[in-house]
Amino acid sequence: RRVGRVDESVKLYRSAVAAMKRKLGAENAGTIGAMNNFAYSLREAKQYKEAMTVLAECVPLMLREYPTHSRTHRSRAWLGQLLHSEKRYDEAEPHLAGVCQELLEQLTGLSAVNKRYLREAVETLVELYRKRKKAGDAEKAAKWEAVLPQLAG
Repeated sequence: RRVGRVDESVKLYRSAVAAMKRKLGAENAGTIGAMNNFAYSLREAKQYKEAMTVLAECVPLMLREYPTHSRTHRSRAWLGQLLHSEKRYDEAEPHLAGVCQELLEQLTGLSAVNKRYLREAVETLVELYRKRKKAGDAEKAAKWEAVLPQLAG
């Protein structure tokens, strides 16, 4: 039952985003929000490559228009996680490291949901550094791994 709804959501968002881009432009706030929701629907439908493509277009717009908004952080983390899953570590790192640093600075004021997103992003970033193995990655992995106990629960 849920699968049919997700597929329906993807179809509707695909159409809505195309129409909004034509009529309002890609940089319109409503269009940016619809693109973000479309990416989320694609992710729920397990259409990860297309979700990554939509997020790659949407996240820079979100960063420019809403740099400190929790949805921007969440979408940026998702993009980093999707790039990581494709072993595109050098592209994933700035998204994951940026979101982790920004949210860590706000740790005391984070909601439980955003704290969970931060923990997931930090775990992915640690894994990225362990897998990539560039100079300095072991130290970066250790630095971020040391943050994880603060994010437990």
